[in-house]
Amino acid sequence: MPAEIIFRPTVKSELDEIVLYYETNKTGLGILFLDTLDVLIQRVQNSPAQFPIVHQKICRR
Repeated sequence: MPAEIIFRPTVKSELDEIVLYYETNKTGLGILFLDTLDVLIQRVQNSPAQFPIVHQKICRR
């Protein structure tokens, strides 16, 4: 079963801002960013040991 990833509440608004910024610069770039982020999240979920905790609940690749 994939590991559960929990984001802090501010992440949603920050992601919205990032996507808007990228889309403003080039149409489709925000969607590409979200697609890439989704791939990375799936990678962490499927192989959490590959991303060890370095401080409290902060992981490093």
